[in-house]
Amino acid sequence: MKTWPIQMSSGHTLKRPPCVTEPFVYGSTLEGLDWDLYWELNESFPKPPKKAIGPNKLHSHNADTVLSNNNFPQVWRDFVERHTSREFAESTIGKVPEHFCVRGTGSHRNFQTECQIAYNSPPIELGRVRGPHVDNGHQIYKFLLYFRDPHDKSIGGDLIFHGLLDNPRIMGKRGWTDKSVEEIYRIPYAQNSMGFFLNSPLSIHSVSPREASEYSRRFVVVSASH
Repeated sequence: MKTWPIQMSSGHTLKRPPCVTEPFVYGSTLEGLDWDLYWELNESFPKPPKKAIGPNKLHSHNADTVLSNNNFPQVWRDFVERHTSREFAESTIGKVPEHFCVRGTGSHRNFQTECQIAYNSPPIELGRVRGPHVDNGHQIYKFLLYFRDPHDKSIGGDLIFHGLLDNPRIMGKRGWTDKSVEEIYRIPYAQNSMGFFLNSPLSIHSVSPREASEYSRRFVVVSASH
C-alpha cells in the first residue's frame, strides 16, 4: 500500500485513500467526503439534463456549465470550483504545468481539470454501461464519487478494476473482452463511496451490470487531462 505524499487539510475536498500500485495505481474509500458535506450535496443534487438519451446511457453537467450558470446550487458551484483548482490538482499529483485551465475554457494544449456531475439513465433491463476498458491516453487521474439515491434498491453499478490475463483479446480501440481480464478490486455503488486511479495502459476498469431501476446512477467525476 502507498499513502499520499501530499495531503489537503480542508474538510471540503475529496479524501485521499491509501493506494495499491500494481498492476496500476488505484485506491478507494467508503467515505469520500466528510458526511456533513456529502449530505448537503446529496440533498441538492442537480437534475439531469432534459434530453432523451435512452436507458442506461451517460449524461452529465461539466465544470464549465456549472461554474457559468447561477441556477446550480451554490454548494455545488463551490464543490466544482475547489475540485478543478490548481491546488487540488497539485495535491493529487504534485506540481502541474504553468498553462492550466478548467476544461472548455482554454487551449486544448493546456493542462485541464474537470468535475462532472454525471448520471447513467435508469436501465429497463439488466445491463451495463461499459465493459472492461482504459480511458483516453490524455487522461491523467480520475476520482469517482457515488451519490446513490437512498430509495434505489437495485443491484449492480459497481466500479470494478481489472488485471489482464494471458493472451488477452482487444475489443475496439481501448477495450478488452470479459475473458481477457480478471476482477482485482470492486468499489460498491453506495452513498459516499469513492474510487480513484491514475490512468495508464493497464488501468482497466468497468461498471458491473445493473438491474432495471427507476433511478439514475448518480456520481461525480473529478479528473485531469493534458
